[in-house]
Amino acid sequence: SPMANDERPILIKKVKKVSGGGHHGGAWKVAYADFVTAMMAFFLLMWLINTTSPEQKRGIAEYFAPATVSDSNSGAGGIRGGTVHGATDEIGFHATEDRHYVTDIHATILHQLGLDSRRLEVPGRKRLDIDHGTLIRGMVS
Repeated sequence: SPMANDERPILIKKVKKVSGGGHHGGAWKVAYADFVTAMMAFFLLMWLINTTSPEQKRGIAEYFAPATVSDSNSGAGGIRGGTVHGATDEIGFHATEDRHYVTDIHATILHQLGLDSRRLEVPGRKRLDIDHGTLIRGMVS
């Protein structure tokens, strides 16, 4: 019957068009970024080697060469563990006894490492030029 055809609902089908095919093939970006980082580090190393004097290169080589091994059994490398050095006010803000500067701590650590702060060349070492610090005798064994 002609009426039955007119009563049929009109259906609209939406077709989503897929473009690009989703995420794939991104691993090369990570590998490339690692390669570029390695090349940057390599060229930075080459530049640093080129700009250092032979004396500086010897100093760097001596720094990384294992000259001696610590004979300490405690693992503290000669720094006294578990001791109190000095005193502070009741809230711990100001030192009241045995006051030391940061350069004194630097000097003590460098002493334990067998390094002389006056022979080190550190970029931006203005504070060390003024005060090389003093060894804190109460902290070393």
